[in-house]
Amino acid sequence: MSLPYQCVTTLGQDGIVASARGTAIFTFSPKGILVSSWEHPATQHKNTTTGDSPAEDNVEQAAEEPEEGSSPTKRRKVETVTGVEAVAASSGEGSEQQAQVEVQGEEQKRTKKGRHLNKLSPADQPHINLLRTTSNGSHLIVVTGTDKAVWVFEHDGEGKLTELSQRCMPKRPCDLAVTSDDKTILVADKFGDVYSLPLIQTEELVEGAATPKGYQPMPSKGADNLTVHTQRNLKALIDQERQRQSNPQPKTKEAPKFVHELLIGHVSMLTAIAVGASANGKPYILTADRDEHIRVSRGIPQAHVIENFCLGHKSFVNALCLPRPDVLVSGGGDDELYVWDWLNGTLKGKTDLLGPVKQVVPEATKVAVSRLVSSQDGWVMVICERVRAVFAFLFSNEKLTFVEALKVPGNALDVAIIPATEKRPSRVVIGFDNETESTSSAAEPQLAVFEERGEFWESIDFEYQDTDISKIECTRASLDNVFYAVENLRKTENPYGDDDGEDTPAADSEGPSSAAN
Repeated sequence: MSLPYQCVTTLGQDGIVASARGTAIFTFSPKGILVSSWEHPATQHKNTTTGDSPAEDNVEQAAEEPEEGSSPTKRRKVETVTGVEAVAASSGEGSEQQAQVEVQGEEQKRTKKGRHLNKLSPADQPHINLLRTTSNGSHLIVVTGTDKAVWVFEHDGEGKLTELSQRCMPKRPCDLAVTSDDKTILVADKFGDVYSLPLIQTEELVEGAATPKGYQPMPSKGADNLTVHTQRNLKALIDQERQRQSNPQPKTKEAPKFVHELLIGHVSMLTAIAVGASANGKPYILTADRDEHIRVSRGIPQAHVIENFCLGHKSFVNALCLPRPDVLVSGGGDDELYVWDWLNGTLKGKTDLLGPVKQVVPEATKVAVSRLVSSQDGWVMVICERVRAVFAFLFSNEKLTFVEALKVPGNALDVAIIPATEKRPSRVVIGFDNETESTSSAAEPQLAVFEERGEFWESIDFEYQDTDISKIECTRASLDNVFYAVENLRKTENPYGDDDGEDTPAADSEGPSSAAN
């Protein structure tokens, strides 16, 4: 089936656009011409005419048919820093060269049958969830879902990307931001923690290697007899110690082997993160969670200090943006957008969102904001889950005003704002999902383009070049799980019943970190 462009962003101020489609990234020139592409190593398709080894192409090998009377051949999966590779591991003795010949022979037989060796199950496809860039567009940061990886690419200024690093996080990232100096990535995960990673990975934390300068280990999550406050807690601590003694080798999760630092912890699921600064340049980190909170913390190295809270949402908060350095706009499960003086923690006002949504979906009774994007000239673009439009608001005269709805042929997934130049007006690029199972050319997704000329007009003489990822297969159900998870944040009788069990505090074996405040 056809895959939509689920993520869109701009690389700098020159009109270069990066977009994600499935597990692939495409960059386009200001004229809409395809410049470069990248595909996740786990889903790269092998060209059988090149003779490259299966390990290099990250393909998944099937077990060979055992000879009659012999034990079956075993195979195992090996995860590497460049992706998930399926590597043949023979249970009997044999040369590595012979094993490679057998694997290549098996590959040729399976290819003739028309089956892809590297096809992952739909649920395991590492779809790209986030695209973010540094302020100058020199680097692109990408998050892929099932492998929980943060990728960093260098941008040459003309649309070409060079992969620099891949770092797999302990928990699945839900949002990320880059500090104002473009040197540090702030990664917020679904478990409530915010980590800092250097943008450029220079040293690895590997066994036997020296500890990189400035590295600080994550704080201990354990308690001792000096931290408990009641006899009941002390008894529980003694029972835990007895269990550890009876099981001297408990299962522990291996810490990431790269430079990272735990900055902030929430007691609930994080949903969004942004960075801001005061008038004198003092940095701050703004985080939102499922429990209607927006926390304003000081920037590095004082991120453990909470400056204030922006409280007032009645439902979950899922998106943040700053149309002006001193103004924060937030949205989520409420019927309005909230406008804050975030540094003082005061509410400046609310702007109705359900009304504009009803202009597109008359039967709508609630909204779930999935994306907020702002520009330096005050525009705020709002995407609501399963709505076929992007809602344009303008912040001016200290208030947020609805301007118009930019209607698209499918559910809007992401939006990017390209600033105006002397030769062209500002543009809004929208990735959308047409929710079709068809594979015909007529159903191929496009990036919708609107140009601002007093009002926003859909462009009829500009479009982005077509891209082809027909070899990547996915089901409609798996796409729905990836694209439409915001409404699941709305609280029910079981607060965590709708989330991925692996990444929620209720289901994980570890509780929230002790850094939570």
